[in-house]
Amino acid sequence: MNICRWNLIALLTLGLTWGCSGMRGQPFDPSLAGRELYLCCNTGFNPQFVASDSNYGRYRSELGYSSGPMLAAGTRVRVTKVGGSAVAFQPLDSPTTYTISFKYGRKQLSPNQYFQNILREKNPVDAIQNVPRAIADAIHEGRLLEGMTKEQALLARGYPPAHRTPSLDASEWIYFDTPGYVDRVVFVDGKIQSVSRGPAPE
Repeated sequence: MNICRWNLIALLTLGLTWGCSGMRGQPFDPSLAGRELYLCCNTGFNPQFVASDSNYGRYRSELGYSSGPMLAAGTRVRVTKVGGSAVAFQPLDSPTTYTISFKYGRKQLSPNQYFQNILREKNPVDAIQNVPRAIADAIHEGRLLEGMTKEQALLARGYPPAHRTPSLDASEWIYFDTPGYVDRVVFVDGKIQSVSRGPAPE
């Protein structure tokens, strides 16, 4: 492996470490620690079990990384630690600790607002009973599908990063597949009309 590739992997590894920096500082809401809540949506993690509000769809395997696990919408979790802008938790049926950090959308939302979206009192899956089979399958697989409502899109793919989609009322949402590529999701009358992939905005 050449030195440039080593340097790139080292930088990416450092970036993953920085992704956990939100655990430092005073907890934004100490009362969250110990609570049992539900995940709002399918949430993908890197191999170190870390995610952020960038909500990357996948990690680039050609750069030495592969996608980590995905926790399903409605997963029941227990919060184990709260930081200044991050939360660590364990699924009730697993000893693995997962961390979600909030850093990109801080100009649009507070940590409290962000994590109120992510960690729910009620299971969000209960609200989508009796959906068409194709949509139910897409939600289960974490895919966006034409004809989905915004609620169904959130369950399937999570919240679009607030620094690129400040309002869910917008007719276009931007999801990051990788740091360099995004999926532009266009809604018409509250349902997905199209999903197209292209370079990330500057």
